Amino acid sequence: MEFFKLSEWAAKGWEETTWADWEDETEEQGEDDQSEDQVDTSPPDVETWFHDCLISLSPANDVLVISHEERAVFLQQKWDPDAKDGTDCKYQIVFKGTLNQEDGECITSVLCVPLASQKRSSHGAPDWTCVVVGFTSGYVRIYTESGSLLLSQLLHEDPVLKLKCRTLDIPRYPGLPEQQEELTILYPSALVTIDGFSLFQSLRACRNQLARAAADGVDAIRPPPLVYKKWGLQHQDAIVDHISTGLVTPCAFDQLHTASILGGFQASIKSSPPVSNRYITAGAGPFVGFFYALDGTSQPLLSEVAMAVASKLKSALFSAASGWLGLGGKQKPQEDQGNQKTRPKVEPATSLPIRFGLPDLRRHGDSISLAPGLNLAVTTDSFGRIVLLDVNKSVAVRMWKGYRDAQCGWIQVMEELHREKGSRSEITKQQQRRVALFLVIYAPRRGILEVWNTQQGPRVAAFNVPKSCRLLSPGYGVMGLNNLSIHDSRFRPQVLQCCLLETSGLVRSIQVPFHLALSDKNSRRAHDLHLMKKLSNLIHHRKSLNEPFSGSVMPILQEFKMPIYKQQALDKALSARGTAPSELVRIVESLESSIHSHGQYLDYESKCLLKYCHAQGQLLAVFTDVQRLHGPDEEKPAVETKDISQEELVNLLNLTQERLSDFFRSVEGSRRHSKQRKFISSRTFSLDVAHFLSCFKVSVTRIARRGSEQPTKEADKQTEVAQEDAKTEGEQDAGIAKDESAVDAASSLERMEDIEEEEGETNDSEDVADIQTHISLREDVAEEKITALGSFFFKSCLQGQVSVESVVRSLQSLNISANPLVLSNLPLFSEIITTNLSSQRTRPLSKRHPHHTPTPCSIVTHVERNPNLGERRQEKLAESRGRHQQPPIRRKCRLRPSFHVSFGGVQDQLPKPRRESVSSKDEEESLELGSPSIELAPDWSKASSDSKFWERLSQQFEDLVALSRVLHTKISKEAVSEMCRRYPRFMEPENGPVPAPIIEYVPSVCLKKLLEGGRGVFSELIAKWVAHHLLPPAFINSITDGRHQVSQAKKSKDSVADKETEEEISQTIDAFHSLCQRLPHSLEQDVMQAHAAWEYVVHWNKNAEITYYLQHAVEHLRVINNPLVQHGVCSMLWHTFLIKRISSAAFLMDKVGKAPKDRLCRRDVGLSDTALPLFLGICCDVLDILYKLEEGSGLTPIMEVEDLWQNIHGPSSLVELALNQPEVNSLLVDLHIQLCSVMWAIMAFQLKSVKVLGLFDFRSKAIFFKELSYAFKPSQAEPDLGLLNTRREFFKIVLSSAIETLPPNFPPEEFEEVVNGDLSSPSPRPRPDKNHPSQTWPTRVYYLADSLFVETDTLKMHHVCELYRSGYDSLTPEILVTISNQTHLATQLMQILGQRLAQMVITPGDAVSVERQSRLPASLVSWLKTLAKMPLRCPNPPIQDTAHLAGQAVGLLPESHSQYPLALQLIEAVGSLT
Repeated sequence: MEFFKLSEWAAKGWEETTWADWEDETEEQGEDDQSEDQVDTSPPDVETWFHDCLISLSPANDVLVISHEERAVFLQQKWDPDAKDGTDCKYQIVFKGTLNQEDGECITSVLCVPLASQKRSSHGAPDWTCVVVGFTSGYVRIYTESGSLLLSQLLHEDPVLKLKCRTLDIPRYPGLPEQQEELTILYPSALVTIDGFSLFQSLRACRNQLARAAADGVDAIRPPPLVYKKWGLQHQDAIVDHISTGLVTPCAFDQLHTASILGGFQASIKSSPPVSNRYITAGAGPFVGFFYALDGTSQPLLSEVAMAVASKLKSALFSAASGWLGLGGKQKPQEDQGNQKTRPKVEPATSLPIRFGLPDLRRHGDSISLAPGLNLAVTTDSFGRIVLLDVNKSVAVRMWKGYRDAQCGWIQVMEELHREKGSRSEITKQQQRRVALFLVIYAPRRGILEVWNTQQGPRVAAFNVPKSCRLLSPGYGVMGLNNLSIHDSRFRPQVLQCCLLETSGLVRSIQVPFHLALSDKNSRRAHDLHLMKKLSNLIHHRKSLNEPFSGSVMPILQEFKMPIYKQQALDKALSARGTAPSELVRIVESLESSIHSHGQYLDYESKCLLKYCHAQGQLLAVFTDVQRLHGPDEEKPAVETKDISQEELVNLLNLTQERLSDFFRSVEGSRRHSKQRKFISSRTFSLDVAHFLSCFKVSVTRIARRGSEQPTKEADKQTEVAQEDAKTEGEQDAGIAKDESAVDAASSLERMEDIEEEEGETNDSEDVADIQTHISLREDVAEEKITALGSFFFKSCLQGQVSVESVVRSLQSLNISANPLVLSNLPLFSEIITTNLSSQRTRPLSKRHPHHTPTPCSIVTHVERNPNLGERRQEKLAESRGRHQQPPIRRKCRLRPSFHVSFGGVQDQLPKPRRESVSSKDEEESLELGSPSIELAPDWSKASSDSKFWERLSQQFEDLVALSRVLHTKISKEAVSEMCRRYPRFMEPENGPVPAPIIEYVPSVCLKKLLEGGRGVFSELIAKWVAHHLLPPAFINSITDGRHQVSQAKKSKDSVADKETEEEISQTIDAFHSLCQRLPHSLEQDVMQAHAAWEYVVHWNKNAEITYYLQHAVEHLRVINNPLVQHGVCSMLWHTFLIKRISSAAFLMDKVGKAPKDRLCRRDVGLSDTALPLFLGICCDVLDILYKLEEGSGLTPIMEVEDLWQNIHGPSSLVELALNQPEVNSLLVDLHIQLCSVMWAIMAFQLKSVKVLGLFDFRSKAIFFKELSYAFKPSQAEPDLGLLNTRREFFKIVLSSAIETLPPNFPPEEFEEVVNGDLSSPSPRPRPDKNHPSQTWPTRVYYLADSLFVETDTLKMHHVCELYRSGYDSLTPEILVTISNQTHLATQLMQILGQRLAQMVITPGDAVSVERQSRLPASLVSWLKTLAKMPLRCPNPPIQDTAHLAGQAVGLLPESHSQYPLALQLIEAVGSLT
C-alpha cells in the first residue's frame, strides 16, 4: 500500500474545472436536481470483495485494517528508501489471520484508535495504535497493531453494528463545555459507551501485562474489566448508525420547552438546566432519532462486577438454605452448567426512550457522520439523498439529490495568519484564526469526488476518480490527550481528516485551502488566484517559451480583476531572474495602459496600483541609465590617461615618503604571506535587474490637502503582501493544496472591501487630494546585495571612467539618498583603491575629469549632506575587515589623509545645535560631512581638532596590519615540524602520530571587533593562530624573550630543512616578533600561554577523543611563570571542563566494579576506553600543577594595555578571570589527585573487581567533586584495618600490572649467551625508558600509599619480588636499600630462588635433571618439588643472576634465623650448577 498526497494529483482537476461554473450556483443546483432516472445507475466497475470488506484507517495515518468475515489484515506504514515509483511511505503487512474465537463468529466492525504517549520527550504524540473489533457474537475485542489480543469482553448478546470514537478537542469559543473522550458501540437495540480515560488506562495496563507475559514466556494475561454504560434505545424501529455529540446544556427556553412537552402543564422546572448526553441515530421509524441521557442516571461503572458477585452470593445462600430445609430441587444437566460457565452474564441495559426524531415512513438511513465542532451532521439514505443536519437545532438545513450509495467525510481548515514577529501575542493569533468546514462527497456510481462549502456554500471542487474507491474519514484524533498536551504545538499530531482509498492500493489524502470557504461574492479572488498560479507556472518554464516573455505575461495581467492581485502578479513578473530590462519595461507600460483604459473613474486601489507601476518604471529607467554608463569599454569614447609618480602621490595624499614606503611594504608583506592572492578589483560586479528591484521598497501614501502625510493602512498592506509574495519564486499548486500567500492576500482584500463599504465615496472627498509613492532602500536587504548595488552605481566612478555627478543625478531622480549606499560600501571602495595602489602605480587619471581622485571621499562629498554621516562613517570604517586574506585595515594610509583633507575644513559649516551638543571629549571622535567640493580648505587650523583622532586611528590601523599579517600567515607542515624540532616539547603524543591541525581558523577581524573584544582580544586571536598550527610553547617564549635572534644562527647550522622552509620560518618569526614589539603588554608571555592553553582545551572539548590537544594545554600551563595566573587558569580548566567528566567516570567505574567497556565509557563519559586513561593522566598533571603552587606565592600581575588601546572595552579577559579565582585547598586537591590516580591505574591496566570509591573513607567520599576552595580537614581517626588491607592489595595489583608491561627478559634464545658470565653481579641489560609505566607507576603508588596510610615497606618488597620474577635483577639494587625489614625480604627472595632452581632441576625431568637432583639433599629436593608448581614470568634467567640472587638472600638473612641452613643449601645447589 502506498501513501500519496492528493495535492499533486488534483492539480489537473483545477485546470479542467470551469471557474465560471463556480460563480453560478443555480447551474450546479439544476444539475443536482435531476431525477433519479437520469442518474447513471449502471453497476460500478468495482471488485465485489473490496465493498464487502470492513476498512479502518488510523487518524495518525500509520495503521490500516482490512477485514472480511472472520479474517483480518493489519498493515503499518513504513518508509521505503528504495522506492523507485516516487512513493516513499508504503503500508506493509504486520499481521494476518483469523480473529474469531467461537464457531460462526464474524467481524462486523473495526476501528483503529491511536493512543497518546506518556513520555516526557514526546508527550501527546501518538505512541501506539489499538484495533477495536466487534463481532456477531456481541464480543468486543481489542488488539495491538501486531495482532496480539489485549482485551475481550461481552457487552451485549446482539451483533455489533458500529464502533465509533470521540476524542478530546479544543473548544473553539470560551464557555463551551469540554467534551470527554469515549468509545461508543452500537447494537441493534442498545448503545454502550466506554469512558475514554478508563479505556486508555486499561489498555496501557493490558499492554504492560502482555509485554511482561511475553518476557516470562506466559501466554495468558488477566485484563481488568471495562468500565461502561449501556442504554436501551427505545421507540425506533431500526437503527443502523449513530453519533455521539457529547454533553449538552440547554438554555432556559429549551428547558421550558422540553419540560412542557414531556410533563405538560403541571411539569416541574428545576433551577439549573439538566446536563445530558445526546445521541443521534440513523435508521427507520423515524429516519433520524434524537436520544438524551441525563448525566448521572446510569448504573455505577463497575455494576457488572457487583452484579456478578451478588448473583453468586444469592445462589450460594439459596442452595444452602434449600439443602438445610430439604427443599433442594433437581440439578441442571451438566451441559447447561458448562454453557453457563463459558457464557458470561450480560448486564441489562438502562431504558432510554427517544426524545424526538425526523419521521419519514419510506426513508431508511444508511449512515450518519458528525462534523468537527459537533454542530453539523450529514446522513445518507436509501433514496440517494444527502441530508445536512443542524445538531443543535435538530433540523435538516440542506439536501443533495442524486447521490446513491454516497460516502461522506468532513475536512476542517484553519486560517493561516502571516504577521510580523512580535506584532501580537500567540493567544491573540489563536483566537482570531477563522475555521472553514468542507463536506467531501464521493459518488461511486458517477465516479466523482466533490468538495462542498457548508452550510449553504457552493461546490468548490470536483474531480473524476475511479468508481471502486472507499472514502475514509475517521472523525476523531489521538486518545489520551489532556489540556496541557493538546495545547502544546510541539507534539500535537497531524490528524488525517479525509482520504480516498483505491483498489490499486493508493491512499490519496485530501487537502483544501482556506480561501475556498470565502463567500460567493468574492469569487473574483478564486479567479485571480487561478491566474496567479498560471503565471507562476509560466515564469517557472519561461526558458521554454517560443515567444518573448513580455508577450506571454501581458495577456495574463490583463485578465486579473482585483488590483491587489495585479500588483502581486506584477511583482512576480519583475522578480523573474535573467529577464531583460526591456521586457520588464514593456510589461509595466502594458499594465499602465490597461489601467488608463478604464477612464478617469478609477477606484482608490487602481489609483494606487497606477502610482506603483509608475515607480517601478522609474526604477527600471534608472537601472537602464546606469547600465548604459557602465557599458563595455569599446562603446565608450577613448579617454586620455596618465600615470602618477610616487612624488605626485605623496603630494596628493599629504604623506611623507617614509610613511608611503611603510605602507607599500606592509601591503607587499601581507600579499606575500597570503595564500590566496585575489583582489576586489578583479571581481566582476554584475547585478541582475531582479536583484536591483528587490533592493528597493515602494510605499504608497495618501497626501491630505493640509499638507500632512497620512499613510494608508490598506495600501501599505497591499504593498507588503505584494513584496512578500514577490520574494517567492513559485506558489504551491492551487487545487486541493494549501496556498498560504493566497490566504493572506484574500484575508487582506476582504478587510479592504469591508473598509470600502464603510467609507463609501470618501476616496473622492475633499480630504484626499493626491496619492504619492515613496522609493527607499529596504532595511532587510543582505549585505552582499548592498555591496553589489553600491559597486553597480559607483564602480566606474572609482576607476575614473564616469563622473560622480551623473550617477548622483540618476539617484536624485528617484528621490532616494545615496548615503546608505556610500556608508555600506566605504570598506569596499577603500579596498578597490588599495588594490590599485599596491603595485605603486595608481590607476590612470582621466584628463576629462582632472578633479576626480579615486578615493571614497570624492563620492561622499557629492551626495547630500547628513549631520549624522560623520559618526556613521567612522562606524563603517571600524567595521571594515580584510577580504580574500588581505590585512583587515591595510587601507589606513589611503583613508586617513584623504578623509583628513576632505573633512578638515568643514567644522564651521556644521549646524550650530549640532556643534553645541558635542562635548569636548567626543569632539575628536565625531566628524561631520561638509563641503560638497573636494578642494582643500586654505585654513589648516580648522582641522587641528581632527588631527589627534586621525593620528590615533592611523596607528591603530598599523597595529591591525601587523596583527593581520600574523593571523593570515600560512605555515606549511614541514615548517611546523622543523619548529617543533628546534623548540622541543615536554611530552610527546602517546596515542600515535601527531593529529592534523585544528580546522577552525582565525576569523577576519576589524577595528570595531578589537575595540569591543576586551583587553584579551589580541592574545585570544594569537592563541587561535598558535593552536591552528600546533606551535610549541617554547616558540612563544623565545619570541617574547628576544632569544630568537641568538638561537636562530645556532639552530640553522644543524637544520635539515630546505631553503624555502627556512625562509618561511624566518618570515613567520619576523612577523610575530614585530607584532610583539608593537603590543608588548597585550602579548605578554604568560598572557599568551594562558590563552593558548584555554584554546586547546576548548578544541578538545569539541572532540574529546583527541587528547593530544589536552596535552598541549598542559604544556602551555607548565611554562606560565606567574604562579597566580597558573593557579587561576588551572582552576578554571578543572571546574569548567574536567570535573564533570571525572565525576561521571568515577561513578561509572564504582558502579561496574572494574574498568568499563567502550560502550559504557562513551555513554556516560563521552570518551572511548582508549582515550579515558590518557584523559585521567592529564587530569592528574593539572592537579599536580595546582598542588605544587605555594600559598601566597607570586605577585599579582598588573594587566596593562598599550596607550593606543586604552579605550578598548568588552568582556573581561581570561587572565583577569583567572586572577579572581579563589585560592584552592591543597588537601582537597591532594584528595582529588589520589582519586584520579586510582582511576587512571584501573583504566591503564584494565583492572577488575575494584570499587573506586571503596578505597576511600566516608568523609572523603562526601567531599569529592566539590569546589577546590572548599574548606576541608581530613579525619584524624585511624583508618579501618579492612580498608587498609583493601588498599594494600590494590597497590600490589597495580605494581604487578606495571611490571608486566616490561617485555619478557632473557628469552630462551639469549639464555646460552650469558651462562658463563661473571657471578659477582647480575648480567647487564638495557634499562627501560624513564617514561615507561614500570618506572613511573611505582613512584606514584608509593606516593598514594603514603597519602592513604599504607605501609610502603611491604609494597617495595612486592615490587622487588615482581622484578626478580620477571628477570629484571638489574633494577632491584636501588630499591633494596630503601627496605627496612631485611629479614622478611630475605625469606621472600629465598622463595624466588627456590622457584628458579626448581625450573632448572625439577621441571625438565630428563636425565640431566635427575643427575642434578642426586647431588642435592633430599630435604632440599622435596622443598623444590613443592615450588615447581609456581611458575615464573622469566623461568630461565642467566645462572649468574641466580647466583647473585642467592648471595643477596643469604647476606640479608641473619645466621640465627631458622631458614639460614636452607639458604646455605641453596648456595651450594647454585654452585653445583655453575
